[in-house]
Amino acid sequence: MLLTLRIISIDVAVETTSDQQSMSGGTDNQLSRVASSHGALDMSIDALEKLSFDEDSALDSTSELGSQGAIPDSEELIDWDALQATEGDPLADDFLQQAVQNGAFQSHLANDASIHDELVLPFARRRLVPSELTAADFQRCVEPWALSSIEAWLREIGEGEPDLKAKMIDEALVLLFTNKVPTIKVADAETLSHHVLALLHQHGVLVPDEEWVKFEEGRVSGVLWQMTGSGCYAPRVHDAQTDVLCYSYYCDQNIEKLDLDRLLTSYSGLDWVNFYRLKREDLENVPKKEVHRQNILHEIVASEENYIRQLHIFDAQYQEQIRVHQPPIVAPEKKDHFLETVFGKFHTIQDLNQNLLLAQLKHRQQKQGPWISGFSDLFREWIRKAQPIYTEYAATYPLAVWMMRTECDTNLLFRHFLKSQVNNRVRLDWDHYLISPIQRIQRYVLLLEAVECKTVQESEEKLNLRRAIAEIKAVLLLCDTEMDAMNKKVVLMDLKRKLVLRPGFPGTLNLGHANRELVFQGDVITWSSNALTTRQLPARCLLFDHYLLLAKELVPKYDGGEKKLDVSKEPIPLYLLSLEIVHDSVSQWQNAGEHIYKFKIKHLGHRTYTLGTFSAKERDEWVNKIIQAKVKHAEVLYSQRSEPFRLRVLSDFIAGRGSPDSVLIRGTPLSRALQEPQGLSNMVHPLPDPGVQINCSTDFTVSGKHVFVIGTDSGVRVFYDLNPRVDKIVLEIPRVTQIAVLEELSICVLITDKTLVYCPLQEIVNELMSLSGDKKPQITQHRVSKDVTYFATAKMKDRMLLFYKRKELLRTSFKVIELGSFESSETKSRLFARRTSKGHGSVFREYDEFTFAQECYSLSLFQTYIAGATAKGMELLTLDKKQPFSVPPLNHPETANITNRIRGQRPLGMFTLNSNEFIIPYETVALYIDKHGDISRSVILGYAGKQAAQDATMYEKYLLLFYDDYVEIREAENGWLRQIIPGQDIRVLDHGVRGPRSDISLNPSGVASTSNSNGGSRGTVKIAMSNPKVSGNKIVLELLLDDRRQE
Repeated sequence: MLLTLRIISIDVAVETTSDQQSMSGGTDNQLSRVASSHGALDMSIDALEKLSFDEDSALDSTSELGSQGAIPDSEELIDWDALQATEGDPLADDFLQQAVQNGAFQSHLANDASIHDELVLPFARRRLVPSELTAADFQRCVEPWALSSIEAWLREIGEGEPDLKAKMIDEALVLLFTNKVPTIKVADAETLSHHVLALLHQHGVLVPDEEWVKFEEGRVSGVLWQMTGSGCYAPRVHDAQTDVLCYSYYCDQNIEKLDLDRLLTSYSGLDWVNFYRLKREDLENVPKKEVHRQNILHEIVASEENYIRQLHIFDAQYQEQIRVHQPPIVAPEKKDHFLETVFGKFHTIQDLNQNLLLAQLKHRQQKQGPWISGFSDLFREWIRKAQPIYTEYAATYPLAVWMMRTECDTNLLFRHFLKSQVNNRVRLDWDHYLISPIQRIQRYVLLLEAVECKTVQESEEKLNLRRAIAEIKAVLLLCDTEMDAMNKKVVLMDLKRKLVLRPGFPGTLNLGHANRELVFQGDVITWSSNALTTRQLPARCLLFDHYLLLAKELVPKYDGGEKKLDVSKEPIPLYLLSLEIVHDSVSQWQNAGEHIYKFKIKHLGHRTYTLGTFSAKERDEWVNKIIQAKVKHAEVLYSQRSEPFRLRVLSDFIAGRGSPDSVLIRGTPLSRALQEPQGLSNMVHPLPDPGVQINCSTDFTVSGKHVFVIGTDSGVRVFYDLNPRVDKIVLEIPRVTQIAVLEELSICVLITDKTLVYCPLQEIVNELMSLSGDKKPQITQHRVSKDVTYFATAKMKDRMLLFYKRKELLRTSFKVIELGSFESSETKSRLFARRTSKGHGSVFREYDEFTFAQECYSLSLFQTYIAGATAKGMELLTLDKKQPFSVPPLNHPETANITNRIRGQRPLGMFTLNSNEFIIPYETVALYIDKHGDISRSVILGYAGKQAAQDATMYEKYLLLFYDDYVEIREAENGWLRQIIPGQDIRVLDHGVRGPRSDISLNPSGVASTSNSNGGSRGTVKIAMSNPKVSGNKIVLELLLDDRRQE
């Protein structure tokens, strides 16, 4: 009969509080009294049935009790009078005792709140992570020598693992064996675990399930004699610590302690035959390969003794001498750090090889010689403990060598000490001893491979030998990796000490930063020119992952002095480094008549350098290394999403003048734009026409499609956004220098050959959609004025106004025209009117005019003020007063240092930052002013290059500066450099919605927005540059904010 005891509680995995423990303790005491009483079995069953109910009723009862506001104690739910009647009944006593042990009478509901606070969750399955097994887990396997006990232990720890793999069980078994028998060798534990795992598969305990395994109903039994006792089947020998060794050959405690100090002093250096005093008749019946094998095994032991002796010599003759020498050889303040870095790992390696390898080799040599079975198990055991130590030593070795050489170069006393040690009985230089651990681990691989080659029969020793070789090679590979990483750091440390930067160079090299890398370095030839001659000078070129440096070596003033590298040219950041296509340019070296192979690099915003090498191979290597560094740099920028703008190719059907070719770097925004489906991959390239120049661009929307308009020297070209192949000339007019589309008035305003005209937009759209390509475009042109340099449009005072510039003799005059649609009766003062089909006229009506006393380069229009970029500076006026005044004022003494920087520079515009600040970019700097026109910040914004910027605009929060060979993008609020877009023959076609001379309107906050209120025009910035894939051709690009960027 199945009897169930349940208390009104929910079984959850929580700790029992002290109150619950005291309550359960009281319950247990009463139950024990009940168990000692006697009564009838029927009454005990009746009493227990009162406590029996299913889970649903338990939850319902819990809810009912909770709703009543009090939960009775567990003792109140038991009828003790009924239970006392069962006193003396054996069956009832056993039943109640088992129920108490199983915790059936423990209540977890101390109060009403606990019902709702504690969650009823299923028990989580335990994941098997071998590395996280604890001593308590290993103690569950009481009989590790019995396969049945190991099977039960594995089922207990592994059945909860959903992704159980054979490797996980293998690792768990190794940890179990090494925990139960601490003296067992790890290699033996791995072999034993492989054997047990094979037995589990053989007897059906483990069954493969794709790449995993699962437990089945199979059973396994047997005894592992290696795990009996304390790792020996005769454990009585180990009851007391004695010098007597165990008689069992396989006992892990059968290790004799040798006097290694005596062995090292009595090193004989004899070969195998003489060491064992073998005679010719001893070798007659032995195979030749076996004789060679024994010679190699003997060489392993002899060379290991010699290796340990060298470690002792280096420690005694170098480290101890430096430590105790008086006067101090190394400065006292850095002696401890020097000794720890150079010699600190030597003690660990010395103890490791002397106690864990040489002692075992000598022990086996004495027990088995002259015919030794092998050393594979010893090396497998040793390499596991040697891996972290040798890897750490390899990581510090390059630094130790560098510190020794640096101290030798700068410390005369230390240099004399090293020379005296070489002349002493040591006879070997310090670098021989320092590299000996690295060479020794390489020597192990060669010796063991030679032993394997001479081992004829396939045996467990040969299999273990292959494993030992593979394990040592793996450690050697780790050592090489660590040494390579540290070598790169040491090279940077050495360069950081040697490089001398001249004062005034902006920025720092930061050679100590993590992941900094020296990509390439070498000697090149540079050309230095003056008014009379051109000289060829040798130089040292250093290519880092962030800079390229040109330096020259400084000769020390005295013998033995430290060499320095003078960085005579300003460091070139990789984002400002441009590489031109290499042609076969060869010249003669002025001193020896050798050929010099040239290539050019350009520091954007600064100057171009011509470099040369003495072979074409060296030049190609330099070019490839620079390209690789720039590609990697571009990939990092793209992966970090640090570039705010991406490029989009609009058209390359525009022919243009040729320009010097530059190398297109893969991964840059330009390269990605050219590889996009709408890029240049599938376009047909026309023959270049040197007579065509691209001057301006704009865009508008027709039926939800974007249409781009480009003005050139030969006319106006129009094409759809999604089909740049449809490139059609709609106006054949000369020298279109500026163009704008006013969608509200359905007109296109442009300047052709210094004449301001406008055309109906609908006629342009009809011509674009026309299928006839042979007929000459017929679009009506209406002239507004002549001798016009540029114009600007904006909404001011609820009027759409057009400002156009007319150059007069000594001043610049502007005409202001109001644009709109008016009734015929309202056009008395109009200048121009064109009747439409609805009886209305699209009118250009004269509104106002004003003048500047100096040449004005551009206009920036705001709600009330008009800002003109003049030769005098930035001048503001209103249409009401027309009295220009300069901003910022240049006569304040507290801002004299700032105003001196901008004096004589041409302003490139004025842009709104926020409701209180504006930014004015000049040719080389930019400054901030407040709404009163005064300088608002004590710092100025400097540019990346020294050359003057040609143009500037703002898009969103970014300030864009345009040069002939790159576009510089900065965050206007803080001046941080965000992006550099290199190119050739760059020209601004459209300044965007916030640029000067743009089609803009201003919202109440003073920030520019597109003139088309329904969002028809995107108002993006558009540029033209030389096509890097087609020589002499042009491409038109649009700058779009990258959606991937995360601020």
